[in-house]
Amino acid sequence: SSSGNVQIMGALTLGGNLVQGGGELNMIGGGSIATGGELDIKDSVLKMGAQLSVEGKLVVNSGTTWDGLGGTVDLTVGTFESSGGTHDLNSFQFGEDSTFSLSGETTIESSNDLTLGNLELGGNKLILDFGNNATFILPKTLVMDTANSVIQTGVSGLTLSNPLQLNKGSITSTDGTLSFAGGLTLGAGGTLDVTDSTLSTGGTLDFSQGTFITG
Repeated sequence: SSSGNVQIMGALTLGGNLVQGGGELNMIGGGSIATGGELDIKDSVLKMGAQLSVEGKLVVNSGTTWDGLGGTVDLTVGTFESSGGTHDLNSFQFGEDSTFSLSGETTIESSNDLTLGNLELGGNKLILDFGNNATFILPKTLVMDTANSVIQTGVSGLTLSNPLQLNKGSITSTDGTLSFAGGLTLGAGGTLDVTDSTLSTGGTLDFSQGTFITG
């Protein structure tokens, strides 16, 4: 644990926990975070000179920034845990085995499509700020059953490959494209707002409960 500036010349192999606690962490040689390992960079600046592979967990908050990333952050099998803030993910790699875990309102930015295996909203809001008509893709089944869980897409695209059960919380779009390939079922506490947006589905849309808003 440190609150000052830390510079690591060689590749870091982390099997336990490292809490930066403020200041700057400069991983010149990149490194790896093993399953069960955790790199906590809340309120800190992350710099890298080579790729960082994360099979464990990367923990961030509204005070986290990254600057001068000389390699990608590979989270294709890891967990990105955010308690809030706006995070540019253009230098990050995600995949069908990645996990987003939120404990606070979080905005993610990307200029390219982003595929994510597991989304854990936990009663928090995820805001998409994607450029170039990029799309947030969720290939696995998503069940929203916690009050105050929100996916706010704005003009970004959202694609769900499997049926969505929206029991509680909301998905909102303003001029985006929402694609529910497996269909969608609204529960009594669920809201789908597609104001000025394009909605497509390859399955059944069940709006017998909940709130459906078209603007």
